Amino acid sequence: MNNLFLDTETCGFHGPIVLAQYAIDDGPVHLYSPWDNKIETTLYLFEEFCNNCVIGFNLAFDWFHICQMYTTLELLAKSVGYDKYLKDYLQEYAMLESEARDGPCLKPTSAFDVMLHARKTEYQSTMDRRPIRIKRVPNALVDLLKEELEKRIKLKDIYFARKKIKADNWTIDQGEEFSDIVLRFKASSALKVLAKDALELKNDPLGSEVFPAGTPVEYGYAPFALAVGDGKAWPDIIRSHITHWGYNTLAREYATNDVIYTRELYKYFGSPPVGDDDSILACMVGAVRWKGFAIDIEGIKKLRDEALIVAGKAPKAPRQVMIYLKEYLSPTILAVMGGSTAKPILLTLLDILDDDGRVKVQAVIDARKATKEIENYDKLLKAGRFHASFKVIGTRSTRMSGDDDLNPQGINKSNRVRNKFPLASPPLVLMGGDFSAFEISIAAAVYNDPALTQQLCTCYKCGYVCSIEEFNLEKCPQCGTVDSKRKLHGLLAMEFFPGKSYEDILSSSGTDNDMYLKGKSGVFGALFGGDWNTWVRRLHIDEESAIKAYENWGRKYKGVGKFRESIKDKYCSMRQPGGIGTQVEWHEPAEYVETIFGFRRYFTLENEICRALFELANKLPEEWKNIQIKCVRRDREQRIGGAVMSALYAAAFNIQSTSMRAAANHLIQSAGATITKKLQVKLWELQPVGISDWQIQPMNIHDEIMAPALPSLTSKVNKIISDFCAEMREYVPLLKMDWSEYLQTWADK
Repeated sequence: MNNLFLDTETCGFHGPIVLAQYAIDDGPVHLYSPWDNKIETTLYLFEEFCNNCVIGFNLAFDWFHICQMYTTLELLAKSVGYDKYLKDYLQEYAMLESEARDGPCLKPTSAFDVMLHARKTEYQSTMDRRPIRIKRVPNALVDLLKEELEKRIKLKDIYFARKKIKADNWTIDQGEEFSDIVLRFKASSALKVLAKDALELKNDPLGSEVFPAGTPVEYGYAPFALAVGDGKAWPDIIRSHITHWGYNTLAREYATNDVIYTRELYKYFGSPPVGDDDSILACMVGAVRWKGFAIDIEGIKKLRDEALIVAGKAPKAPRQVMIYLKEYLSPTILAVMGGSTAKPILLTLLDILDDDGRVKVQAVIDARKATKEIENYDKLLKAGRFHASFKVIGTRSTRMSGDDDLNPQGINKSNRVRNKFPLASPPLVLMGGDFSAFEISIAAAVYNDPALTQQLCTCYKCGYVCSIEEFNLEKCPQCGTVDSKRKLHGLLAMEFFPGKSYEDILSSSGTDNDMYLKGKSGVFGALFGGDWNTWVRRLHIDEESAIKAYENWGRKYKGVGKFRESIKDKYCSMRQPGGIGTQVEWHEPAEYVETIFGFRRYFTLENEICRALFELANKLPEEWKNIQIKCVRRDREQRIGGAVMSALYAAAFNIQSTSMRAAANHLIQSAGATITKKLQVKLWELQPVGISDWQIQPMNIHDEIMAPALPSLTSKVNKIISDFCAEMREYVPLLKMDWSEYLQTWADK
């Protein structure tokens, strides 16, 4: 098996390949135009691609296009002949694209995605991140502070590579007396940008200036020309693209460099072993996206009609919403809202308005939700099927995220919607399932708390404590009660509501005083880095009760307490041993957090900025300290130098708390993403390497996997699920998966 370094140039993001660039191992780079060659030559070339380990940069993109073109060419060849030149059959090709989605599956022998590998290294920091904001800086010093920040915090150009206008990294959001200083990242993880930084290229790589003029109208959720209708689709402009990539010297140099940079970056990272889960899934995502999943078109139309009615019951635009709600809003509430009608504010209004006001607010929330659903329904109807597109590492926790203008993870989870998604197209039948209490079982493993594990294994009816081997049994071995094991949500709710038994908590579920729901929300808030403050803010539990519950929880389950202390010890860089208002000390934080499966989330950039802000706050320029002008900041009178110090410390503490929450979150959420991906890869192994009919078509939505597959594979799939869960229980003892076959729709899972 050879390493085949591959890249493609396409007409737009979703149109056909115009140029395929590839090299075998350290051999020369070949530039291949499918439009200037016979159909049979391109089919043979793509078949050869499958016989190699494909190494690329963003393989989900390139392999999607390989599948798209191969299946369409196969149909075209049967229609016009294998020995014909593609450029002579442009319109015929376009007419066959939609039908070609039902063609065979293409799967390479192995794969390696350099872009995804980079996201497991220090270059993870180039993924999207929120701005860093230093709030309420007195205007008298705001310009000087900005200059000082530019001087002290030297950040790589890669973090601002997407900025259209090159200027200072820190900007000022001007206010009347106080202003905010903001660091807005515009990082790029593009191939050329990464190559320039990692390979220390002396000259700037060729950029977008070498691309051909003109871009097609196209839809990522309906990636074929006929979906565009009368718009300017790819057939209207592709001839100029073919000529450009065929004869423009700079463009061809750019295309050649794509392969060279990919190969050199692969070596820069140490030529890692190929065939890792993420790279395998990148090719799978591309192939599965092109085929798409079946939908009930008439059912989707009905849902759209129903959503139109809901969307018309209330205004959606902020100004109209304010007018619609005005009679229910006091001057104080209006002042706090500040003209915003964002969802968090509307949810807060649901808690404080009277019944009539709540009805109006809920109508706005429902109307906005329905409007978004209408957009999704329109996209699905345009495509005629569900083209699920994913970024394989879409977050720094390694979870997948949706892509290409239709987020698969954003599809309404209600049965009335999901039963319009049969997903499987004959001869495949739908199989699927999800992990039961996934985050809870992972948390139990991470906390490593015997007392907590015992509670989760205890029947709330008879008190029987099951063994780890018995944990997955549906009924209690002693009393026969179904689903009898205690849940973490109920246990935490008992801390929120002292004196209430576990059964009291369960019986409140679904009532106006739903204690179980508060316990559930509290658990997930804690799992993902929150503390008692989170419970006060989100659950409206009084501060005293929240603090007491938080402390009791840590004392009762010592593993939980140790986990909290471990996070604080490793990632709390600034500490005040004497309490709030006393001297702040710096403790060097850990550079990364690592899951039980070895996936790291890096905090290198956050730590660097946090340290710089701390040092500046800790030792302000003397001339700033000596300014006698005073201001009132946060209801406290200070000299403006002191106000700057407070602003810097506040920003640094905010970065620190964000990192601590992310670290706690990562150990659970990232481990869950890894487990789900590993299972997805195991199932994908049932699809033969090379070019063949579809055997299985997996899709990963957080902790669930839906997998249309041939009926003949049912027993093999079940064995994979069973063996996999048994293997993973070495890491997560309470792991359990509910799996079903021959489902009618997604809702039946």
